[in-house]
Amino acid sequence: MQRACVTFRIKPGTREEYIKRHNEIWPELVQIMKKYGFGNQTIFINNDHVIAYLECESNYQEQSEKYAEEKISIKWQEYFSDIISVSIGAEEDSKYTTYEETWHLD
Repeated sequence: MQRACVTFRIKPGTREEYIKRHNEIWPELVQIMKKYGFGNQTIFINNDHVIAYLECESNYQEQSEKYAEEKISIKWQEYFSDIISVSIGAEEDSKYTTYEETWHLD
């Protein structure tokens, strides 16, 4: 099992819509997440800063790449394209930043 943490920003004024859309997550998307071994996912939000934590049964990077190619995943990303900012900051060239796990307490 591998733990993963991803962070990104949402556009100002979209916090409530971001939360609403996740409260109405599509069941078929959840099925695909489970298909690729994703579980125990939690999303934290502070104003326009979002942190997502999840666990993956195998290699997170490999599974994420496969998951990203699924039609329902693409549709979900398109659904959020009006909310998620283009990048975390001016120095970033991606809208998502992944963190390396350095310590864990059970």
